[in-house]
Amino acid sequence: MKMTQYVLIALLSVLIGTAFDTNVSAQDVSLNYFAIKYIKVDPSNESEFLRSQLETWKKIHQKRINEDVLDGWYFFRVVSPAGTNTNYNYITIEEYDSAEKLGDHFEGFGVDYTNILSRDEITLALRTPEISDMTYEEVWRTVDQVFKGDRMYRYQVFNAMRMRPGIAEDEYQRIEREYWIPVHKKRMEMGHMNGWGIYTMIIPGGTEREYHWATVDFYDNFTDYLEPTLRFMSAIYGTKTAEKYLEETESKRDLLKAEIRELVDYVSETFE
Repeated sequence: MKMTQYVLIALLSVLIGTAFDTNVSAQDVSLNYFAIKYIKVDPSNESEFLRSQLETWKKIHQKRINEDVLDGWYFFRVVSPAGTNTNYNYITIEEYDSAEKLGDHFEGFGVDYTNILSRDEITLALRTPEISDMTYEEVWRTVDQVFKGDRMYRYQVFNAMRMRPGIAEDEYQRIEREYWIPVHKKRMEMGHMNGWGIYTMIIPGGTEREYHWATVDFYDNFTDYLEPTLRFMSAIYGTKTAEKYLEETESKRDLLKAEIRELVDYVSETFE
């Protein structure tokens, strides 16, 4: 149990015995880091798990933000894929705006909770490993992103990418920036998208993972995700050039999955 939430659980075990005696604009694309936890929850534990996240962990992460050791916490339900054969059905994302803060993520939470948690809340937090399984954790870093203002979105579509053999990372990034950012800005201007970003996985490293790159689409409405991409590309480049850019993009990388996530709750310095 090296992961952050479980580090805090050890701390809480001590505390329970002692404390109670609309413009489209570029976001800051400095090296923001996102620690993503993939969580499997059995339906029989779902109600208690939601209580633990929304009544206890949200409060904890808000204090972390207040004390500048965290910049955002986002809690998602996985809409698709779904079913009993999936490895996880919930996701939490913790956002850090520096490598120093990220380093503290693996050491502990860095704040005192004795004045914000009741005995019942501590007990609920301590039950987290009993009512859920954190299947694995990844850390991603921002490469580039654009958002339509700072209003929060409802849906996030995580597009896991694998580059084709022999394709340089710089070449892949060039295509995303040169061909696709103008398209996503157009979608935002037309009210069909809230934001878009490209990210690279930095933890775990190595070649065993199927993917190390991802683009993420942010939407208010699920139907906007279903809008045909070629429509927006053709509006900018014309149909012939749009088809050429699509073909070139597909020759450089494979889309391994497009995972749809619905935001349940959040606390953030970035979004309203």
